[in-house]
Amino acid sequence: MVIVSGEQGPEATAQDLMPRLRRIHASEDIQEGLRSFIEWREARFQGK
Repeated sequence: MVIVSGEQGPEATAQDLMPRLRRIHASEDIQEGLRSFIEWREARFQGK
């Protein structure tokens, strides 16, 4: 879960959030999660 303070306003908050989302989506675990969903199997997450 990512919690971002809204004190900067929505545009600044979105700009701060995008690099974090890119790192999350590039992780091996998110790729494993997507593959396991498509293949109807339990995911084997490794914390990467």
